[in-house]
Amino acid sequence: MPEPVGRPPHPWPFPALAPLEETIEWRTDVLPAEAGEQRLGLRAAPRELVTMRHRMNERGVARAVEIARAGYAGTWLVPLWHMAAPVGDLASGATEIAVNTTIADYRAGGKAAVVDGVNMAAREATFIDIDTVEAGKITLSEPLAAAYTHAVLAPVRDAVLTEAPQISRKRYSIAELKVGFTMVDAPDIAASTYPQHQGRDVLTDPTVVRNPVGSNIERAVEYVDAELGPIAVEPARDITARGEQITMVDHGLARAWARRAWLFSLAGRLSAFWLPTWGRELRLQAGLSSVDLELLVAPIAPLDQYTGRHFMLEDDTGPMFREVTDAEQDGDNHRLSFTPSHNSGIASSAPVHWMPLVRLDTDRVEITHTGTAMETRFNVIEVKA
Repeated sequence: MPEPVGRPPHPWPFPALAPLEETIEWRTDVLPAEAGEQRLGLRAAPRELVTMRHRMNERGVARAVEIARAGYAGTWLVPLWHMAAPVGDLASGATEIAVNTTIADYRAGGKAAVVDGVNMAAREATFIDIDTVEAGKITLSEPLAAAYTHAVLAPVRDAVLTEAPQISRKRYSIAELKVGFTMVDAPDIAASTYPQHQGRDVLTDPTVVRNPVGSNIERAVEYVDAELGPIAVEPARDITARGEQITMVDHGLARAWARRAWLFSLAGRLSAFWLPTWGRELRLQAGLSSVDLELLVAPIAPLDQYTGRHFMLEDDTGPMFREVTDAEQDGDNHRLSFTPSHNSGIASSAPVHWMPLVRLDTDRVEITHTGTAMETRFNVIEVKA
């Protein structure tokens, strides 16, 4: 039955083991059309699900089970252990804790969890009230009641229990407990540090791991068979969809926070971004001066397949993003017009990659926190620019 109104949330004080699984979910309605699609965001803020594991002795398991029974249908205070940071030794009576609050979800008026870093997995965290939050510290509403050695600090969020505790006993005295929570209120952290092309982000991470998905390239068609002659194939859409699976690895809390902020800015399938192939598809046959508006490239496609596509050209001064406006035959090569002009001379050896516009092909992004890095996985699909 529901908890009585006004009952405080139940604390979940057990430090989590790595890896910790996090899932961010949006809800987007995609309306396809012959020449494109319309995307409607139906959820203002994503849902965040955190699945964590704990290693405990028999007393710890018994205590966790009783805590879960007592507050099963209520709200919880859940430390975000994937945002935890070491903060050194803390003295009893301290009213401030130095910590980088710009890369973790600390909130004024909220709570934080603090625990001794020595044999951390065997301890329980203490929940403390946050009065104010500044860039380099949090101020506490009450002084610390105890001292901590090699303390670890984590922000705390309100949550509901959505995955019942599962116990796996390794041996008589040791067991692993797995439990999942859904956070109640997502932060407003949407931001991007990527360069832009035509108002959209360009994902300029060359270390992105890319894998083809089951249907790598497809186009919606209708087969017309009157059973009196040949079968006719009629295109239902004029878009060829190319899909890929993306894995991104970010080391450290700062890069993990920036990645999460970028994912929040996408809002699942709602927003599109440019994804360079890093495939060097366009092979320059001549260098460019600072005033040239054409690329001379080795042929790779019919002339009518170049126009309207976008590419990234790597230069010593940084990447440049351009759109092909026209294509024509030039001897054995193809000459591609683009706009606007670049700002420096380009050598014929400069890499040039296709840069399709893509969006997430799912509203569910899965993240694994290994303790030293954050690994993000999602599928993307090409859309019309």
